[in-house]
Amino acid sequence: MQKSKIILFGFVCLLASILCINAAFAATATYGSVWTTDTSDVNKIKFDPGETVRIHWKADGTVDIAVFKIGGGLEPGFPILNQPQESHYDFVPSQGNGFYQIFVTGAAPWIIAYGTIFVIPQLPLGVLMAVVGCFVAFGAVKLKKRI
Repeated sequence: MQKSKIILFGFVCLLASILCINAAFAATATYGSVWTTDTSDVNKIKFDPGETVRIHWKADGTVDIAVFKIGGGLEPGFPILNQPQESHYDFVPSQGNGFYQIFVTGAAPWIIAYGTIFVIPQLPLGVLMAVVGCFVAFGAVKLKKRI
């Protein structure tokens, strides 16, 4: 019985110290904004596969940043915790094409800023639209010959 009390006391002390450390390093912001650019700091929300995304934020305190792919999960390397009031962070989306959500959280357990980016290849859609355009043009010529 004495041994279990000692283990319980040790566990409670460990839990209390973990909670104190987390409270000391928790984000402090209550409001903020987030936006994305390319590496030349040109505002952008649509990116090519493999292109570097630069996340900028500005808040009234420290923040935590997380990036999720819709339908895919947390992007590797995130969350980044306890970031300064105003800064940027570069990353390359690694989960393929699609929508990515950027969450900025602060002192409260809810989101204080939110952003979305879209990763889509330019070339395949351009080729697809050119092929569709050709079929439409040939179809129009055939219809004209019938009339």
